[in-house]
Amino acid sequence: MRTVISIHNPDQIYNVPNFCICDPIYEKDFTMFESNEDKIKEKNLTITIIYVFDNTQHKFEVSNKIYGKELKAIYAEATNKPLNKYRLRLLVKGQEIKDDHPLFFYGIDEDNRIQVSIAEL
Repeated sequence: MRTVISIHNPDQIYNVPNFCICDPIYEKDFTMFESNEDKIKEKNLTITIIYVFDNTQHKFEVSNKIYGKELKAIYAEATNKPLNKYRLRLLVKGQEIKDDHPLFFYGIDEDNRIQVSIAEL
């Protein structure tokens, strides 16, 4: 824990965990991908979606232009986790795949592993 004191109000003392102070925040700029989306060549990928809490893996043949929401729907159907009862998050390379982004936005290619987080609603 790091102790932080406000100069303007020295009576207020904050204890902040080190990871809150030391970890930088990265924001990925997707505008380059959005403007060149029509120029990206479509290709089929074999991806593995892993759920680490019960150590299960599912392989899927998908396009690199499939959107996050479509991939979630495929996984939900294969694992009997309806999207109206479960919240799925797909994580790859330290980022969450957004519902309205295709896979190529995240540099996903052959044999990439995607981790899934499942929460019951």
